Amino acid sequence: MQTRSLDPFDDSASTRLARMGLTDFNGKPNTKALPVFAGIFSALFYEHSMDCYDNPAVISSIAMSLAALKDRQGYEQMFVFLCLQYDAIRIPIPDPVWWIAGNSDVVREFMGIFTARLCELAAEKEVVQ
Repeated sequence: MQTRSLDPFDDSASTRLARMGLTDFNGKPNTKALPVFAGIFSALFYEHSMDCYDNPAVISSIAMSLAALKDRQGYEQMFVFLCLQYDAIRIPIPDPVWWIAGNSDVVREFMGIFTARLCELAAEKEVVQ
């Protein structure tokens, strides 16, 4: 049973990210762990989306929209867009992904890797079709 709010902007957020191995205890991103973390959640999002949408082109469109935001260095906007995509498929954003929202350096690293992997997965699906 949850006894306190798990807010990515609360006092415990930086400690939570460090315990997960995503940052050090000063909040600096762990560049070795983040590619694995982002890759897992990108593939999970892809699978959930494939289960939800009949047309794989929707996933390609999502990936291209994220890439366009990345090109403009809009990492926070990318994160908000991702949250909206989770809402659209009626799946809550996974807690570990939500918890990074309070650390802009982690968001930047995560969203860059997440988007690159999602684009790869979407391209693979188009080749197979």
